[in-house]
Amino acid sequence: MIYAAKGITSDEKTWVRKPPVMGDLLQELKSMSRDTTQIERETYRSLINRIEMYVSGVFRFLSRQTKLNFKNRFVCFNIGDMPEQVKPTMMFLILDYVTMKMRSDIEQKI
Repeated sequence: MIYAAKGITSDEKTWVRKPPVMGDLLQELKSMSRDTTQIERETYRSLINRIEMYVSGVFRFLSRQTKLNFKNRFVCFNIGDMPEQVKPTMMFLILDYVTMKMRSDIEQKI
């Protein structure tokens, strides 16, 4: 629903549009939770609580567009200024990215 609100569909021509961020997902969940039963509302509240830390909590830096160009031959990640609570998660995400890049190309790597 949030992709559709941004005009992004299964048509590849729409994939160049600006994608939604976590804040968009949070707002959509909040609006969806208004017209629910009590049991459903508890489920929505649980999801909203989990996503809020990515919008206004310690991980809020993840709820924005980036200008990273991963097609460069050299990509540098600097996590030195990130909050301590976030560093283990970010190290895992970076390691996952590096692993996927290494598997996608059989050329010798350094």
